[in-house]
Formats: sequence, structure tokens, C-alpha cells
Amino acid sequence: MASQPTSLPQALPEADGAMRAEAYAQCRARVRMLVEGATEAEQLTTVPACPEWNVRNAVAHVTGICVDLVAGNRPGEDTQAWVDAQVASRADVDVNDLLDEWDAASGPFEALIREKSPVGLGGLVYDAVAHEHDIAGALARPVDRDNTGIDVSLEVLGSIVEGDLAANGLGAVVFGDGTQSWKVGEGDVGLRVTAPKYELTRFLGSRRSLSQMRNFDIEGDLDVYLPGLSHAPLPEIDLHE
Repeated sequence: MASQPTSLPQALPEADGAMRAEAYAQCRARVRMLVEGATEAEQLTTVPACPEWNVRNAVAHVTGICVDLVAGNRPGEDTQAWVDAQVASRADVDVNDLLDEWDAASGPFEALIREKSPVGLGGLVYDAVAHEHDIAGALARPVDRDNTGIDVSLEVLGSIVEGDLAANGLGAVVFGDGTQSWKVGEGDVGLRVTAPKYELTRFLGSRRSLSQMRNFDIEGDLDVYLPGLSHAPLPEIDLHE
């Protein structure tokens, strides 16, 4: 039986542009702390959450998205090809140079988030935060589990889950961290998941194996709700950060 939060479920709070921009800037600073000065061997370490990438590739990814969007180079119909090109073009670039390239483009990108803050840019904040934790896991380094980026990530993931629940004809889910809870979706509540906010982002971000997901504090039938909770293939191995 899931532990009960102390408050009734609420809708996930919506971050404003300033909050999202600050979350992105903080994430960028934390990634620098994680990888600045990394050895060649560390840079080429495989990222278990993204096994086709190494640490350098993951940094190239978040850098490339920022640089391309600031330059007006937006993805076409094939977003994956756009992402792959960003990583491939930086495959031999040292992470310290990648960090400098990211920093150079971050000012106008963060201004765009702050001033306009369309939903899609919130997704890019989540993407950067997710890969920050992926990198930390690959290098076996501590992660910051309590920051604004986690709150923005939950907002973004909640929006994705809401759409996936509706598309699969599933009722609402209540997510909680033990002190507060949030209802996502419409209709009767068929599932409750309780965990620290950080773990909820990994649970909903396809960063936990099915075995790990089953070990969460859950009330309801997880298998029935999986189509509404996993928007990408689940990892074949357990992931830890």
C-alpha cells in the first residue's frame, strides 16, 4: 500500500519563463562541475542510460541543441537526424571545449526561455537535466537531487504522461513525494506512485528498468498503466546515479 501524502492531490504547478531559464542555467553549471577536466577515458565512458553515447556525446548533444536553436537551425521532420548530426560533428571535441561552446550560446538561449517560454522549451530544460543525471551515473559521481530543474522536469513529464494516458484510454495517476501529491490525467485514479521528486523524474523519464519500477511504492496495476508512463523504451539493465 502506497504511503499517503499529507495533502489532497493538486495539479502539477506550471513554471514560468524565469524559473525555466534559471533551471537551465543551473543545470549547465552542474554539468560543467561534473565533466570539466575529465580525462580522455572518462569522456569516452559509455552512458548506461543512453548506451549508444559516451559522456562526450551526451555533452555534445545538450551543447548542439542550444547552439543550433540560437543559430536558427531548427529540426525538420526527422528530429533524430538533427540530433545525430550535432553529436557526430562534435565526436572528437574535448568536453572542455564543448562546455565553452555551450556557455557561449547559453545567453540568448536562456533569454528565449525567459521571455517566451513555450512548452517545447520546457522540454529542452528537462532534456538537459535528464542528461546531467545520465552523465553523473556514467561517471559514478553524486547528483543534485533537489533543485528547480527537478520541478521543471516533473511539469514537463506530467504533460507528456497526461497525453499518453488519454491516448491509451487510461484514468488518472496520482504522484506523490510523501508530503504532497499531484494528479495527472482525467477520470478516476487508477494508480498511485510515491517517491522523492528526483526518483519520479527517473521513473517517468524511462530511466528506470521495469524491475526497478516495480520496486517503487505503488498502489494499483503498474502493467496496465505502463503505456501511459513510459514514452521511450525502458532500459534493459538497472540504472543508478
